[in-house]
Amino acid sequence: MRRVTLLRQSIQIDIELMDSTRAVVRRSSSHLWFEQISSFKDVIGQLCYTSQRCHKIPEALVKLYGSRVHSLDLSYNELVSLKGLERFSFLRELVLDNNHLADSIVFPYLPHLHTLSLNKNQNTI
Repeated sequence: MRRVTLLRQSIQIDIELMDSTRAVVRRSSSHLWFEQISSFKDVIGQLCYTSQRCHKIPEALVKLYGSRVHSLDLSYNELVSLKGLERFSFLRELVLDNNHLADSIVFPYLPHLHTLSLNKNQNTI
């Protein structure tokens, strides 16, 4: 078993990687969860990082999960930038509801993306 630790402000979240076929992380009080079923070489993970009051996508999330996540939920933050999103190269679903994204936001090319949610932002689209 391998253990990975992610720090967000003063919250420590331990991720136990039980084997190469299943990993589940849940901590509802900090609104972070990651679930991946199948091997870590496959791209079938979901990542939820909500209600963290972040203005940009944390570099730790990009480095740890960017190449494995197909579904990303960054709702209820204070995002004004999407820098780092281009490294989520297998992303199919992206939820950015309730952030501070304006009409001028630039989206990177995400070739697999088919679902995008931008409800309740500062955009007029």
